[in-house]
Amino acid sequence: MLFDRNETKIEETKKEVAWGIEFHTVNLNKLKNKFYDLLEFEKFTVKSIWNESYVTTFRVKKMSEFLQGNIESFKQMLENEIIGKDNDEDEEFNDEDDEKDNKQDNEKQKEKEKAAAIAAKQKAAQQAALNAKKTEGEKKRE
Repeated sequence: MLFDRNETKIEETKKEVAWGIEFHTVNLNKLKNKFYDLLEFEKFTVKSIWNESYVTTFRVKKMSEFLQGNIESFKQMLENEIIGKDNDEDEEFNDEDDEKDNKQDNEKQKEKEKAAAIAAKQKAAQQAALNAKKTEGEKKRE
């Protein structure tokens, strides 16, 4: 009889402790998601051994999806411009005999550039559509 009563009390206490642990674990995860997961890397300090000098880094937030999309589209535009400039420089050094081959290559290259430009425009349009769907709160957070 005493064993049964003690076992029931022990089981009840285990359940209360498990609930407390779960409660605090959930709260800790919420705090991590709100403050820590937004950071690209955490702040840290490096101290010297011989004197009292030290260097501290900054806490840097991760870039938003909107900003990352804009950076990628900008890189794509730069690559397209660089490809165009390289083609112009290459044309100056070509011989007259190779003009026909170069024209075909240039046409192919222009088609590739057009395809890349269309892809970049489509990506920008998709990003704009995503931004239009965002709520006011999401836009303010960015």
